[in-house]
Amino acid sequence: MGHPSPRAKNMDHIVNISVIMPFHQVNESLYDSIRSVMAQSYPAQELILVSDGCQAKPRIPEISNGLPEIKIVRLKENSGPAASRNAGVKASKCEVIAFIDSDDQWHKNKLENQINVFLSEKKGNKNPVIICSVEVHEKDKLIKQRHPILPAGSDEKKQLLKAPYLYLGSTALMSKNLFLAVGFQNEKLRIYEDFEWQLRAVFHHHVQILASK
Repeated sequence: MGHPSPRAKNMDHIVNISVIMPFHQVNESLYDSIRSVMAQSYPAQELILVSDGCQAKPRIPEISNGLPEIKIVRLKENSGPAASRNAGVKASKCEVIAFIDSDDQWHKNKLENQINVFLSEKKGNKNPVIICSVEVHEKDKLIKQRHPILPAGSDEKKQLLKAPYLYLGSTALMSKNLFLAVGFQNEKLRIYEDFEWQLRAVFHHHVQILASK
């Protein structure tokens, strides 16, 4: 099993992370996403691949180095991102969960930066959702960079109503208990399911959403 990097600050104890990645196709993009999880400076404990009605099976032995543990959860029919993430959460065993879509990749320090924020907030008895910015690249060229419009430490609700800008599907990290307290994502929605969950979290459960670098 993996052990977090000693570079993680504010670490009172080992925080185990379950990474949840839905996929509908087996292609190089999926493998790139998996490799980016494998390469984290703060390793996750497990990676849960949720096959959303996909008939093909990923070649796990060819990409796995045993860190983190890889599980595959299979949905018989294509059920959408909300159902896939919900299934992944149900299968997870760690106290913290993080989401990534199969066509995205994480910077190698993504989890380390977020865990530092998470542990700092936990000392103050807060239980936030940690998000981060997104870069779009094309042929190794940076096309655009999108930062959360929510300032770090802010719970400005008016900002949250402006747009589904948070990219919860590929950047969000939170405690599993918090996700379950807010409730599962709405499986009737095929788009904006993470935006709807975000609004429930903030307006009905007083969850604070914080931006990490």
